[in-house]
Parts: sequence; C-alpha cells; structure tokens
Amino acid sequence: MKPKIYGITVSLFVRKVRFLLEYKGVDYDIDPVLPTQLPEGFREKSPLGKIPALELGDFTISDSSIICQYLDKKYPEKAMIPENPEDMARSLWFDEYSDTKMTETMTGIFFESFGRPLLLNQPPDQERIADLETKVPEVLDYLEKALNGKAYLLGQNISFGDLGVVSNLYNYIACGYSISEEKWPNVKNYYDRCINLPYISSVMTKERQEVPLPA
Repeated sequence: MKPKIYGITVSLFVRKVRFLLEYKGVDYDIDPVLPTQLPEGFREKSPLGKIPALELGDFTISDSSIICQYLDKKYPEKAMIPENPEDMARSLWFDEYSDTKMTETMTGIFFESFGRPLLLNQPPDQERIADLETKVPEVLDYLEKALNGKAYLLGQNISFGDLGVVSNLYNYIACGYSISEEKWPNVKNYYDRCINLPYISSVMTKERQEVPLPA
C-alpha cells in the first residue's frame, strides 16, 4: 500500500513531503489537487482545505509538517527527525522558520511570479515583489550564521529542518535570483550541496516535467 499525496506538485509544502519519502525510498502516488479547485470531499482529508493531504489506507492527515512527522515514524528507517531532544527541537524549529519567515518572503515572491499567473490568471504584483525583495537579506543573514561550520543546519547530516529551507531557496532561485557567494558563502554552498542530493534533484526533475513553469 502506497501513500498518496494530494496537492499540486510545485507547492513548497507538497515538495517537502516528497523529499522525505524519496529520501526514505518509499514509493508514493500524487494527485495534483489545486488549492483553488478543491475536489468534492477533499475537506474530509484536509479540514482546513489546504494542501497537501496524505492518505494511506483508511488513514488521512493534513499539514505538511504533521505529515512528515507521521511518515518519519511510519517508515523509521533513515529517520529525518533526530531522537536527541535538543536536535529534534532545532530541526522542528528550522521547519517552522521555513514555513513562516522564508515562505512569506521567498515563496511569496515565487507565488507572485508564477503562482498568481498559473493559479489565478492574474499578473504578478510587482510592488509586492519589490517589498518582499527587501526582506530576503534578513533571511539569508540568519541562515548564514546558522550554517557556520556546518554542512547542514544541524551539522554533518541532513535532517527534517533542511527540507523546507532548501525548498524555499529553490523557489527564490527559480525566480531568477542568486545567492551571493561573497555575502552568504555558507548559504550558497549549502544550497548547492542540497540541490544535488539524489532524492532532492529527483523531485525537482519530476516537478519540472509535471508542471512546466512559465518562462
């Protein structure tokens, strides 16, 4: 029995779940539900009407962070959430930082550039993009300090907290921006390292095939 993910494939939150499943080598199905066109009965799987939702047999759950924590316990091989209480807390914190501050800025720009035309058939709000651009350096400064001397956010091994962070960075770069190696060398090296991991590059390749983004 394979897990089924409901949600459009370019969603940061859907992507995070896919990263975890492919890291663990778990096969899955995906039903590309659009947040603007929810199918009948979807709120039974996701009461808030948000993507992604997960279905595994007769069990359903929603919210990407909850889904990932569930899947990490369901498929315990190659755990992504550390057992050590402090490391667990830090991993969950970086996931929260990604879902809030980074998503508001970097994926906010991504939504204006691609999501608004794709999902709402509206032009990008250039004033909002310009405002969000001013807030990105604060994010990169924070990550630069957090990554000092580390390959990944918790050290030498990737963890759950990295998944949303690298996904947000991908969205930012997909909009045509770059990470200055002079200003943020730790972040630049971190992103390059993460994006070339096989389970991450695999998801990104599939995404580009499933939903080609506008030029």
